[in-house]
Amino acid sequence: MVFVATVVGVILGVCLLGVGVFFLIRTKLKSFLGDSDFNLLKDMLKNGEYETEEDAYTRDKSISGMTSIYEPQIRADFPDFNLSLLYNNVEKNLRSILNAK
Repeated sequence: MVFVATVVGVILGVCLLGVGVFFLIRTKLKSFLGDSDFNLLKDMLKNGEYETEEDAYTRDKSISGMTSIYEPQIRADFPDFNLSLLYNNVEKNLRSILNAK
């Protein structure tokens, strides 16, 4: 009977220690990342949406969302900048490269 009580006590002690370490790591991570980034990380891990190196390599990449951010800065530095002309030149060059192959 004493042996069983000792084993149960050790198991409960290990469980409590594990819970304490979990909450300590969680608190440190939350203070390091901030609430919003911590919640985002928690949701991503909960849904299994973490990205491996292979996923990052094969995933489609786009910079189209950055145009609204950087275009005013580019226009301030280069007043004669024409975005539609740039797009047309890039498309023409890509077509010529792809047609050459």
